[in-house]
Amino acid sequence: DLNNDGLGDAIVTKQTAKGLSNFRGVINIFNGSQAGYTEQPDQVIISEGTASAQSLIRDVNGDDRLDLILPSVKISISAIIRFLVTRSIPISFNIFLLHEDNRFSDRPDFTKEVKFKIDFSGDSDTQAMDLDGDYNGDRRKDFVFGTGENELSIYLGESGHDDRLFSKKPVAQIEAEAYGDLRSPDLNGDGYSDMLIYYPNSNDKKGMVQILTNLGKL
Repeated sequence: DLNNDGLGDAIVTKQTAKGLSNFRGVINIFNGSQAGYTEQPDQVIISEGTASAQSLIRDVNGDDRLDLILPSVKISISAIIRFLVTRSIPISFNIFLLHEDNRFSDRPDFTKEVKFKIDFSGDSDTQAMDLDGDYNGDRRKDFVFGTGENELSIYLGESGHDDRLFSKKPVAQIEAEAYGDLRSPDLNGDGYSDMLIYYPNSNDKKGMVQILTNLGKL
């Protein structure tokens, strides 16, 4: 329910490609009504990149409207060579805000790029990443990313900037096993997200769970 009218909405995504380097995600948005859905989408968003079909729905700016987050990977011959050499791949998270007219922006309002390191063996997890947590209690989503094998960086959600949605630099860097799956529940009900990390693909950490309690000092 994107627009809080009590009716379920639908997002249908598909990937298109022309050649090796021209990948696009086509996102069709259908607003629900008492009569169901229309044959034609109420809005169509085009997002460049190969991973755009994996859309995320979050209220990232605390306005009680659900926004659209589209991961995007640009593919080219040079990008493939860099990937094979560095074993890392840059992923852009394109963020489309839902506005008062119940339409998303046609182009991303904000973009956050991070580099994921890839283990070709498949025996370890990738860097932890989370967009669901609110670590300072301001009702804005914060961004957490594993910036090292034993380091999680927290970027607070910010308002009033035209060029970014999160702080430029991390406000905190936490020592933890940072390659795994990160969840951000408020475990003790104090209004601050905590961290829960588990490791489904790491052979040496299977069954291990880390719980990091937020002390509310950000």
